[in-house]
Amino acid sequence: MAVALAFAFTPQFDYNDWMRNTEGLQRGLRIYDNPDTVYLPWDLVLLWPYYLLTAAGARVASVLVVGWLTIRCHWPLMYFLAVLSSPYFIWTMLISNIDVLALLLPVVLWESVKGTRWQTAGWTVAIALLLIKPQGSFLLIAYWIWSCRRNWRELFWPLAVAGLLVVSTSLIGQPPLLLQWLDNVQNPSADNRLFWSINNVSLSETLGLLPAVAVVSAALIGVRLLLQRRGFWTKNHTYASLLLAAMLLSPYASSQGVIAPLAFLPSASGVVIQYVLIFGAAALGLYSGPYDAWWALLLGVILLYLYRSPDTIDHSPTPENLNATDDKTVSLPG
Repeated sequence: MAVALAFAFTPQFDYNDWMRNTEGLQRGLRIYDNPDTVYLPWDLVLLWPYYLLTAAGARVASVLVVGWLTIRCHWPLMYFLAVLSSPYFIWTMLISNIDVLALLLPVVLWESVKGTRWQTAGWTVAIALLLIKPQGSFLLIAYWIWSCRRNWRELFWPLAVAGLLVVSTSLIGQPPLLLQWLDNVQNPSADNRLFWSINNVSLSETLGLLPAVAVVSAALIGVRLLLQRRGFWTKNHTYASLLLAAMLLSPYASSQGVIAPLAFLPSASGVVIQYVLIFGAAALGLYSGPYDAWWALLLGVILLYLYRSPDTIDHSPTPENLNATDDKTVSLPG
């Protein structure tokens, strides 16, 4: 808690993400009168908790989410500090970004309430939070739906509530908010054009969709096969891969969101590698713009390979950990 509260005093840029993304909420249905507003219509509802937290509160809450993940995975303190020391996490704190709350929190919540009497309510909240950033979560949502295909009733209410929220907010307004949002996206403001050009980890924007799918699939499937052969692939690896792949394949995803997948893969060596590669590339003028996506993919693959903790978010032991006590084989989670 003390560490979390300390982040309330993090220095901020003059115009941080909290200001940028919440300033139009009080305009209600006139939210898209500001051409800078490109959040989806349902965010008119979903961003209110973020607004009420305040910028400082959002930073504190983000650190607490990392703490919850640490407890859930039974990680040592070093791993908690490794996540907080990541340059991506520091960047999210400097701009009071929502990505930890919109992408990491839902996963921790989903796994924590699974099999409890709070499952339906928790899963509903988790899916709703993921809808704030669909560019980073669409593969994860698809994965959850596929995982629950034999027990589809468990997802009925979470998906029904999400669908009702999306449809109702998209169709209200004159013209409908969805059309107003599309107009702002297709005719971006000067600020958004600049921001999207210098802070985008979309590989599909750089290469095109099909080449990006081929590159991302080859990289992530390759590291999975390598780790599976050594018995190290866990649910943490699966979640990290799904979040990272979605960001790389979406038309736009901001670089600060990369902290969500990397948070599942902490290590001291991983933090050092992040600083060496990011700041080394920046010094050479090879980090921003079209290079962002390649660095995100490279760091993702490296951290996937380096993460070898037997403790995972779903409490499933790796085969190596289980074989330490008996000779039975188990299927790999995820």
